[in-house]
Amino acid sequence: MNLLSDLDRDGFAIVPKLLDERCRLELMHEVERLLPESRAGVRGLAAKVPSIGALAQSAAVRSLVNLVLGRDAQLVRSILFDKSDEANWQVAWHQDLAIAVAEKSEAEG
Repeated sequence: MNLLSDLDRDGFAIVPKLLDERCRLELMHEVERLLPESRAGVRGLAAKVPSIGALAQSAAVRSLVNLVLGRDAQLVRSILFDKSDEANWQVAWHQDLAIAVAEKSEAEG
């Protein structure tokens, strides 16, 4: 697996077997409990499902984050959208450009 070259080439990378099956099923069960609360999805997922926040801080995930973004990177937003055959809505193609920052500062380039 060459994570950085996949990210550079495709804009994403697939990391197989990052989670074991038991962990994946537990997370799915916890998240599925929240889905009926909103047809559009769940904002603040990490606060509502603490295991999501714990996953973001796990050694497996942090090793990837640190490699790509550095050791100071942190979770700033967690949103789940339920896009399936049962819950779907039309959204025109777009790219979110807003990011959460503590303060605005100018950067060269």
